[in-house]
Amino acid sequence: MNGIQNGQKFAPVSHVVFDMDGLLLDTEPRYEKAISTVTERYGKPYKLELKVRVIGTTGRDSANLICKELELPITPDQYIEELDREYLKVFD
Repeated sequence: MNGIQNGQKFAPVSHVVFDMDGLLLDTEPRYEKAISTVTERYGKPYKLELKVRVIGTTGRDSANLICKELELPITPDQYIEELDREYLKVFD
C-alpha cells in the first residue's frame, strides 16, 4: 500500500526537473535499442550514418526518414506503432 492509498498527505510539488538532453539520465541507448529492434525485424540495421540524421528530429520526421532510407515495407504510422511497443519494453 502506498501513501496515497493509506490516506497519507504529501507536500505540494514545488519544482520539476526535465532532463531533455540526457544530462541526468542517459536514455539514448534505450531509444537506439528500440529503433534497432524494429528495423532489424525487417533485416535492416540502424547504422550510425542514419542515426546522426535522425537525432534532433520529431518522431514523425524520424519515422518518415527511417522508413524511406531503409526502405522498410511498412508505413511510418506502422513504424511508430511498432516503435511505441518497443519503447514500453525498454523503459519498463
